[in-house]
Amino acid sequence: MKYIICCFFIISKVWGQSSATDFSHKVQQQLQRIEIHSGRLFTGHSAILPFNQVRQIQDLSNYYSDYLKSNEDIDTNDLYELVLPHALYLKNSREYQASWDKFFARRPIAKYFYQVPYQFYSYSSKHFYFGVNPLLDIHLGKEKDSSAIIFQNLRGIDISGGIDQRVFFKSRIIETQSSFSSYVQDYISTHQSVPGAAFVKKYESQIFKIENGYDFLIADALVNFRATKHIDLSLGHGTHFIGSGIRSLLLSDFTTPYFYFRVNTSFWKINYQNIFAELSPQSKFIGTTDRLLPKKYMASHYLSINLLKNWNVGIFESVVFARQNQFELQYLNPIILYRSVEQAIGSPDNVLLGMHSHLNLWKRFSLYGQLLLDEFVIKELVVDNKGWWANKYGFQIGAKYIDAFGLPHLNIAIEHNRIRPYTYTFRDTVPANYTHYQQELAHPLGANFKENLVQIDYKFLPRWNINLDLLQYQKGLDIGLQNYGGNINRSHDDHRVSDYNNKIGQGLEKDVLQISIGAQYELFPNLFVSINGTRRTQSLGSGPKTNTTIVLTGIRWNIDSRKNYF
Repeated sequence: MKYIICCFFIISKVWGQSSATDFSHKVQQQLQRIEIHSGRLFTGHSAILPFNQVRQIQDLSNYYSDYLKSNEDIDTNDLYELVLPHALYLKNSREYQASWDKFFARRPIAKYFYQVPYQFYSYSSKHFYFGVNPLLDIHLGKEKDSSAIIFQNLRGIDISGGIDQRVFFKSRIIETQSSFSSYVQDYISTHQSVPGAAFVKKYESQIFKIENGYDFLIADALVNFRATKHIDLSLGHGTHFIGSGIRSLLLSDFTTPYFYFRVNTSFWKINYQNIFAELSPQSKFIGTTDRLLPKKYMASHYLSINLLKNWNVGIFESVVFARQNQFELQYLNPIILYRSVEQAIGSPDNVLLGMHSHLNLWKRFSLYGQLLLDEFVIKELVVDNKGWWANKYGFQIGAKYIDAFGLPHLNIAIEHNRIRPYTYTFRDTVPANYTHYQQELAHPLGANFKENLVQIDYKFLPRWNINLDLLQYQKGLDIGLQNYGGNINRSHDDHRVSDYNNKIGQGLEKDVLQISIGAQYELFPNLFVSINGTRRTQSLGSGPKTNTTIVLTGIRWNIDSRKNYF
């Protein structure tokens, strides 16, 4: 315990030497768990990914110091796991060297590797540091009653570092060959795009008897500049996530990476984020000719405020627009209301408004939710309420329960999402729907659905973790050319079925119930072996139910285990 204390006091002195951002949902979940347990929110605003690790280290240090003063008995496992990745930036501290060997039980491997925990290879000096980690995710499985093999062979590298405590960088390059389950393949066929990937090639393997696989390269990276103590500028190629839950209705990391410029301002109890991004309304899939894809653009801002020590509220606004290879300069204003600008230039663009909030209670529970408003008219929504097609909105409610029923590291999350038909869509003449590369920028189910999610995670031993995930949803699909509002890649004017009497689930109703059970064992820090079983029941309209059983096993190294569901 005293070595952990020592480490945190040192962190508080050298917090400026940190990687600028973190992409990981695992880290986000650990930070949110500590927030719930402490009863107070971090200044780093944990609902925003990627988040600033400089703020993260400050928060962890302050949090731990407060608990030392209070003499309250706490579980330091989460703190320990979160601080270890920052050891590279603390190694040269004279105060730290005295306790180095005692705090970290493992010695370097072959002298040069794992000189600091969680960093395969690293180098640090007074003005410069960098770390390198290999990435690996190899899984093999089988879907019952199908001859196809489910397979993934992912290899990559992660590089991060900093210069002069002011410029930080992070880059990941990942090469993947995959074949997917039948329901994921349905998504790929419909969207002509592989989730999270851009350019894909066909992949076949005689060894694994794969005929319909995909080969693709993914790269995301950013350079972060600390302009002032409170303002960070980032130029990157990647994705973002806003929310405290499993899904986000505002902005999620489901889609393939895109180019962006981000300005993040953090002071007092406020965090203000601006994102300016270049997107594509089309994808380049197998068999299509090489060409320059058309462009569209997004400007968004998110104002997050810790109103109370345990209550956060955020306001979101985003506009997606298409010009002929030109950004609409009026949207560069970082503090203006985009809707007022959009109206002033003739209402040619797609503006979304939203709100996010989470409230932590009794050091065990967190309640969270989101509200999304695409288009609506008060008279049509409140007075007449006849299901007008342009009343496009959605909402999310959820709850988390940590250390449930008195069992340490038993965490339960329950979430409900619903989005009305035609939400996120736009006119056909301007491809400003809320997608990138024909993949959803927010919820992967698009629109015209209602969904329930349950996630249970239990770390019952230091190296063992088991999980149970439940997904249930109803979604309305299009019938022939008739547009029932579920496919957000279609214009809302393209064969819209009706102006009134629109409701969630209209069209060909798709019902899905999916249960997954998994277990994983940590062989080495961030190196896991796992096994997972999934049972999926699906029906379309009045047709018979189809059952799918999938079993997967594999090994994962320095890769986030977060899943996507369809």
